[in-house]
Amino acid sequence: MNAFVIHHSANTEREPFVADLELRVPGLRRVEAIVRPDAPVEGSTRSHLSIIERAKADRLPSVWIMEDDCILTPAFNVETWLYTLDRADPARQSPGLETDGFAIVVGGAAGWRAPYDACLPRDAHLVGVERWSSCHCWVVFQQAYDALLQCDPRMAIDVSAANLQVRKAVRVPFVAVRPRNCSSPERRIADDGPWFQRAEAGLLSVLEGNTPAVTFRRSPEVDEEAFEDDLLLFQRENRSVIALNKAAASLWDALRWPQTPRDLASLLVEAGIRASQAEQIVASTLDGLIAHRFAIPVSADPDRSPAPASPGSDR
Repeated sequence: MNAFVIHHSANTEREPFVADLELRVPGLRRVEAIVRPDAPVEGSTRSHLSIIERAKADRLPSVWIMEDDCILTPAFNVETWLYTLDRADPARQSPGLETDGFAIVVGGAAGWRAPYDACLPRDAHLVGVERWSSCHCWVVFQQAYDALLQCDPRMAIDVSAANLQVRKAVRVPFVAVRPRNCSSPERRIADDGPWFQRAEAGLLSVLEGNTPAVTFRRSPEVDEEAFEDDLLLFQRENRSVIALNKAAASLWDALRWPQTPRDLASLLVEAGIRASQAEQIVASTLDGLIAHRFAIPVSADPDRSPAPASPGSDR
């Protein structure tokens, strides 16, 4: 387990949080925070990037980064957390998991936008999202190292990471939150508690299938061309290319109009595909379409939008 906690040793108010993390996370290593009093957000971002750079140099398959105001929740358990990460690992083909994995997994979020349904099987406890708020506890797989290291260090790390065109997911229930009334880099006081509670409740609804995920449609920046038995899509903005088989192509055709993941699964069931298999096909297809913006969100419940930037949204 390649786990690190960013901690400014002079910040004694965070020491109890770090000590608790060391008790609960085997082999946790401290990394001295990069402090820039004139640019605190940049200092925080550079702290995260320095760990990712080290992970890349050491050829680590993934790295788990926490900030020193991270509090592990009762839902955290080392074994189940590792199981979740194993299911998320894009380098593995986990039995029963019909997606290409996730390059970034977040342990808890103060906000989120555009969920594209729960990852199957549901005991992975993952909900794919387009973006989220807060990097107090997150795991980065090697597939995202290069893209993250090219980010502007002047931007908050969660903003830069959320903008990447890689698959991202939030673990639900949350395994980590932030304490109330904890000072931010700007030395102000913020209470993210209500944001975490609201975000977790919304994502749990998606995980449990009680709330429909966001509606998607085709991006207008896509060209298509038939090739043998497949359909090739070309994304003009980012020059991505994807090949769709017959089932995936039928979903693409349906995305001429706004569709939720459940809508798409229903279309496959009507075509004679078993419900469980249909859900897996939809999850796998949407993962690829969304990651490279072949499909884009149309609308979402305003209550699900990420928390606005706040003094406590980053370290």
